[in-house]
Amino acid sequence: LEVFMNQLVAMGEYHEAHPEEPRSYLEASLIIFIGVFGLPMLYRSASILVTLIDGYYTQMICAGLASVVFEKALALPAGCAPRSAEDPDDEDQQHSSTPNVIQIVNVDIIMCWSGLFKAAIMLVLSPLMILILLSMLVARIHFAGLVGFLYCVPA
Repeated sequence: LEVFMNQLVAMGEYHEAHPEEPRSYLEASLIIFIGVFGLPMLYRSASILVTLIDGYYTQMICAGLASVVFEKALALPAGCAPRSAEDPDDEDQQHSSTPNVIQIVNVDIIMCWSGLFKAAIMLVLSPLMILILLSMLVARIHFAGLVGFLYCVPA
């Protein structure tokens, strides 16, 4: 908003200095267009890119871990699944009601790895964003901005 207002002031001063020339609203229009459409679109594009990277690597890692778990499970003895307490003699009911160890571990792998890279990227970018916002705050309200920022920092 300040850039737009400064552009309008500069445009007014230029028009006062050169009244015979027509006003050009191109710069002001570009500033509004970039501010209203460009910055949100940049954020959305970056968010989509991070989500795609996260999904790609999550699927690669989950598939690799699932195949390793499956290979290790092949070496497990046949009776390692937990027994049902209802009727230990009924084999069909036991296999349908007891959870499969491989399925349980695969679900745990997917639940643990989904969103990990997105969180890691956000963790890496957060200090940079904090420094940028702090510098903007201090540039605006000087010492009061620094004191306000330090008030928010945990002890």
